[in-house]
Amino acid sequence: MREAYVPAKHSQTGEEARFSVSDADTRRPGGRQGPSAQGPLPADRLIWHVDRRATFAELSRARALRRGAISVRVVRLASEEEPPRVAFAIGKRSGNAVARNRIRRRLRAALHEEAEGLRNGRAYLFGAAPATRDLSMSKLRASVRALLTMVEP
Repeated sequence: MREAYVPAKHSQTGEEARFSVSDADTRRPGGRQGPSAQGPLPADRLIWHVDRRATFAELSRARALRRGAISVRVVRLASEEEPPRVAFAIGKRSGNAVARNRIRRRLRAALHEEAEGLRNGRAYLFGAAPATRDLSMSKLRASVRALLTMVEP
């Protein structure tokens, strides 16, 4: 195995490390306090959550389409201008709360990657069977993609 030569002395040509005033003296903050001027950019929401009780009631009566361990129910919303709304139904048979939340996060990630298949003016209810835990992410995305193509326009 070969060893690389690393000099022990810091070169004098480099810049000195810069610390903000508040980081230099931890006993008291220095300089202007408050939130940064720039901050994070607002989220570009492509998918919204289902928030109306009537929409959930309609979704529960809608016909379910199934592809492997994933199912979807779709209803039209009042306005075609509304962004797509998504909800998840993951039963207790899928595991404890940690397992169910993991399935929900993976489904949400797959939906974000397949967001062009979601249509405005629609509400979607995605269900997951216990076998979803064992699906790879690529198979999960493929199931979501197949379900979205099966949904009528």
